[in-house]
Amino acid sequence: MNRGRIPLAELTSLPSFYFPTPSWDKKRIAFYWDKTGQMELYVLDLPDGKPRQLSHGDVPRSLRAGFVWSRDGKTIVFAKDRGGNEQHDLYAIDTESGVVTQLTNTSKAQEIPAEFSPDDQWLVMLSNRDGQMNL
Repeated sequence: MNRGRIPLAELTSLPSFYFPTPSWDKKRIAFYWDKTGQMELYVLDLPDGKPRQLSHGDVPRSLRAGFVWSRDGKTIVFAKDRGGNEQHDLYAIDTESGVVTQLTNTSKAQEIPAEFSPDDQWLVMLSNRDGQMNL
């Protein structure tokens, strides 16, 4: 065995995390992590908290669109398709309870969250509802 080298099998079995995104107040960071063998959404209090699993099978399997924090930090919105059809609807997850609410239901369109308005009253998104992807 070579010192200082990690065996390939061990390296490829390490969990992966994606889209680390800080909250607006920079007190938390959210990310997708496959620690359990399934992709889930986690939140970590900064600077030294432990990751807390927020979702329980509700997030997308294929991570393409990422997610956005509300300005008040109470909600994260993500895009998820049904059965691999790649027509993403938007879902909100409460950052305390983990309760998921479907926001859109457009079976023939793809939608991607972009950003919340400063007062959290509006969500800017990308959508191809009218043919091409628009803001």
